[in-house]
Amino acid sequence: MRTKCFKWAIVLLTLGTALAAVELHYRRRPARSFWTVAELLSTSADKKLPLTFDRELGFRPCLDGSRYTPTGTQLNGYPLVKAPDVTRVLFVGDSATARGQLLESVKQLYGAGPFEFWNAGVDGFDPSQVRAYYERYNYRVAPDHVVLVLHNNDFSSQPVLNPDDRGHLTIHSPGGAWRVRLPWLLRHSAFVQRKFVQLWLERREALGPARVETELAALARRVAADGASFSVVVLPILKPLDRWSAQEVSNRQQALAICEHLKLRYFDPLPGLQQALAAGVDPSERPGDSWHPGMQGAAYLAAQLARQELLGPVGVRGRDNELVANRRLR
Repeated sequence: MRTKCFKWAIVLLTLGTALAAVELHYRRRPARSFWTVAELLSTSADKKLPLTFDRELGFRPCLDGSRYTPTGTQLNGYPLVKAPDVTRVLFVGDSATARGQLLESVKQLYGAGPFEFWNAGVDGFDPSQVRAYYERYNYRVAPDHVVLVLHNNDFSSQPVLNPDDRGHLTIHSPGGAWRVRLPWLLRHSAFVQRKFVQLWLERREALGPARVETELAALARRVAADGASFSVVVLPILKPLDRWSAQEVSNRQQALAICEHLKLRYFDPLPGLQQALAAGVDPSERPGDSWHPGMQGAAYLAAQLARQELLGPVGVRGRDNELVANRRLR
């Protein structure tokens, strides 16, 4: 009997040690695929995320005027009441939009006189959040033209995890929360949290193309109801095509197919990227970052968009450009 109990004690001790080692490994891993509600709601001076928790959106910027205004747009110096001879262009999207290099390059080409350029990009947003954010906040700026920068990674989402005190492990995102009830030890385990998020991401990404198409169609309808033009820029991954992963190639093909199916006015600046690479220009904001264009890369992308007449012919006044673009759409 003692021998049997001893064997079971060894088995349990080994299993416990293995589980503890796994948990320690996940707690020490610096990379993490989710944010937590506690991090987003933190008011500490060393808070790293410039965002706050939002039950419907998952997260959003703080609209306190420090960087973003109550209209959900970044500070820009324009009055909210628009002059009658100005075309107001609103860029929406994720961090590639929020950082402003592409918008600034387009602005330099078209000029600030006949146009106003407003930036409503938010780090981490996917098309579901872009659409909901526009409907709640951005519509208030009364844009004449809304430009969605559709990122290659927009078929996935940024999860917000909440291990609460009521026994739930919850992920908040547009479309509703997904939760399970777990004992305290499990819902606060780094290993369990990672696996829970992984399952959620797999479910979310499996529905990604259908979700993106639904959201783009809804956003296009809302923008049209607001009396504005709507365009989509299909942003490429910032590296040579032969270095794209199979998933990145698939995402690009699906994005173009969705725009075609919905009959959206869309623009593909890939030739501009290829020109930059052929000229030996690093198109990225930082070395190795294939998601965010730097100013040099953005200049090539914007030049391609101008050749495709995103806002009409360069050098023509804003409202005349909109008339030209809309006639061509018909």
